[in-house]
Amino acid sequence: MLFASAVFLVFIISYYLTVKFRNIDSIPIGFETILILIFSFYYLYEEMNDSSTLFIYSKYTFWVIIGIVLYLAGSFFIYIFAGSFLTKTEIREYWFITNIFTIIKNIFFCIGILIHTKPSKNKLNYHLDLSSLN
Repeated sequence: MLFASAVFLVFIISYYLTVKFRNIDSIPIGFETILILIFSFYYLYEEMNDSSTLFIYSKYTFWVIIGIVLYLAGSFFIYIFAGSFLTKTEIREYWFITNIFTIIKNIFFCIGILIHTKPSKNKLNYHLDLSSLN
């Protein structure tokens, strides 16, 4: 992960120093999206292999990662085509797709926040008075 992050940082710095872009620059967006999707799937893979959690969907991080993955996967091609192939009229015509995935992402974020703020049932809040056992 550190190596991929370092490569991405070098790529972005060199790209922005050498290329002048117009509206939306699709090459860094595509590279960034693919990298974040790889990191997200790797995180989900590690969570699935973790035996301490019985249900992965009981963790708030699952809902945040799923929201990010759905948003990036759903808006990936809009951002890629917006920089090079689509006119401003076509961008406005198809931009509602990105808005739909933004709403879905925010719903998953809200579910994650609700799960994070809900008290865990695994914690036992019993106070035992051991002196009464004598």
